[in-house]
Amino acid sequence: MTGSVIQLSMNFGYPGSYARTPDDIIMNKPVNSESSNIVFGSAVILNADNTYSAADATLTADNFAGIAVREVKQGLMYSTYGVINEQGYYQAKDPCDVMLRGNTVIKLGAGQTDHDAPTAGGKVYFRIALDADNAPNAKVGDFEVASSVEDDDTVVALPNVVFTTGEVDANGIVEVSIKNRNNN
Repeated sequence: MTGSVIQLSMNFGYPGSYARTPDDIIMNKPVNSESSNIVFGSAVILNADNTYSAADATLTADNFAGIAVREVKQGLMYSTYGVINEQGYYQAKDPCDVMLRGNTVIKLGAGQTDHDAPTAGGKVYFRIALDADNAPNAKVGDFEVASSVEDDDTVVALPNVVFTTGEVDANGIVEVSIKNRNNN
């Protein structure tokens, strides 16, 4: 995300950052050894073995745990080759912080961002399948405002997750509220 000094409004932050405190509940569990990287600000699945996995096409309302946050782990990782992880993520077997209740910021996917603006209190959807007709730019794993496709099998309404203000910054970052714990 690029920064600027003079602008009309401030950016909302980086995906996975806290938006408001102290009403946050964070749960730390290890990332499943079979999971792909869990990027800060992404949806997380709770597995039966008490581990987390990166959300993908297998996400349902029943296995959705929360949103990965950057509580302790920094976004940049350095090696002798320079910066190796600019976005920030949890790797397999890492302890992973997931927000179960509270406010955080996420990045909206390109699929619906151009069509529908979020509204305060509106549902947050997670894309589990591609839809070339209704959302040609969407990718599996995107958060969306999916009022036009909410009844099909390409998105899942995240339980207890709503848009807080409905405002989106220039980078597609929006604040969401997780109202109640889902699976923990």
